[in-house]
Amino acid sequence: MSQQIREIFVSLIERKEVRESEIRERIDKQLEEAEAAEAERVRKAAEEEEEKKKAENEGPEGEAKKEEAPKVERPEPATERVAAKEPGVTNIDGDFKPTILKVWEELSDTYKQQMQRVFRQVRVQRERMTSNFDHMQKQYLEFIHRPDTKQEKLEQFIKDFNDFSDQFPDLREDEATKDELHQRVDILSDELWEIIEDRKEQHVDERKKIMESGWVEHELSFMVSAAQGMMQSEVDKFRSSIQIIQDYYHAFEDKLIPDAPPMITQDLLAEGEELPPVETLPEGSDPLLVASYTYPRLDKIFEKALKA
Repeated sequence: MSQQIREIFVSLIERKEVRESEIRERIDKQLEEAEAAEAERVRKAAEEEEEKKKAENEGPEGEAKKEEAPKVERPEPATERVAAKEPGVTNIDGDFKPTILKVWEELSDTYKQQMQRVFRQVRVQRERMTSNFDHMQKQYLEFIHRPDTKQEKLEQFIKDFNDFSDQFPDLREDEATKDELHQRVDILSDELWEIIEDRKEQHVDERKKIMESGWVEHELSFMVSAAQGMMQSEVDKFRSSIQIIQDYYHAFEDKLIPDAPPMITQDLLAEGEELPPVETLPEGSDPLLVASYTYPRLDKIFEKALKA
């Protein structure tokens, strides 16, 4: 937006130069007229003084009249007698009015477009986050509920036990056979628990991958960037509005419009500037409480916006 603001003010600066030239020409003309009027007044005063001196020399009372002759005062500098125009809308020439109005409208449109773009990005992000979160949950649940070999091992054990009972029914009461069957049950139990523990480790690893994927941090960084864009738009609009108002009142009071500063806008963050982390959790704070988290980068941007 800073580049757009600079382009907007190019036309205003060009018009300001033309207006300054017109004001200087008008002042020079007023000075010339005042100096000419002053010279004429001095000439007439000199002629009157000369006539009075002649009359004094010719009359018997010339000496007394000489003492009563008025003294010619030193004229004031012409520049001090050039009266500025009274403040008023009539001081703003017809060409400057549409120019400054156009600059204000372009500034407002640029600000509106910038804010609409940021709000649109926030809406898209909200929809993207909702969709990604839903997809991530479904994917993780599918990973947890994926089939394993526990049921196959259990069915195979039951089948072997039934086949043995059908083939050797008399051995079911044998103590050695019972011990063997109990041992097979223990082996099956160990195999099932081994599968469960392996899957648990896989689920924990998968959860850790999701938590450390950087997805949340990326979305937080995007939200801070959106906030920075809105603050930058507000700062640009404020500084540009001040410049427009100053130019308007200089024209309103029939004063020379000063040159615009080289940098009307000011970037909140310099290029290559090292930024603090987006989010931090103080040591010993409860990670389940939202109020425990701080946002140093957002605080820094807000502080710079207030000082801009």
